[in-house]
Amino acid sequence: MLLGVLRDGLVTQLSHAGYLGEELAKAQTALQFGLRYDQDRPLRPRESPATATTLPQAIGSEKQSTSPPQAPPKRSFVEVSTLKQLESIAPNTDVDLFLSVTDLPREHALGGIFVEPDMTGASRVLRGTSQRIEIEWTAESRLVMGGTEDLVVGAILRVLGKFDENNLVYAEQIIVLTQVEKLT
Repeated sequence: MLLGVLRDGLVTQLSHAGYLGEELAKAQTALQFGLRYDQDRPLRPRESPATATTLPQAIGSEKQSTSPPQAPPKRSFVEVSTLKQLESIAPNTDVDLFLSVTDLPREHALGGIFVEPDMTGASRVLRGTSQRIEIEWTAESRLVMGGTEDLVVGAILRVLGKFDENNLVYAEQIIVLTQVEKLT
């Protein structure tokens, strides 16, 4: 959406385009993970989870009724990992972390540095650390805001998956943030 706005010249100030890009990315992430979105605020869990509704079955119907298709299960909310938390995470634990890709060690693997978000100011800032992380992904890993062509050196990613020993994460979902985030 933002690229279309820029292409058509609907935004004249690039600072406005950057702001729109950041807010659109946050809104999309909130929709995908069931988080609460408020403009100019960090994403956070919803106060009360949405309750599932079911359709009542027809009484006395001779036709066999089928239940409505079920949506895929929503991933439970996992707090974004800090470097301190990462050092004490047990294997096979769900993690949500940021990564700046520095190398591609093997096929379907990304190497890089752990990036820690700092949300103490008016907007989020990403700061690189010296902690190395590797991500393994498969064809079943969900890519958001990009595709496999965006999994390159220099990419900034948000990764949700299972943490394994040796700082390896098996990615279930990768959000490509290269166009909307900067590393400081």
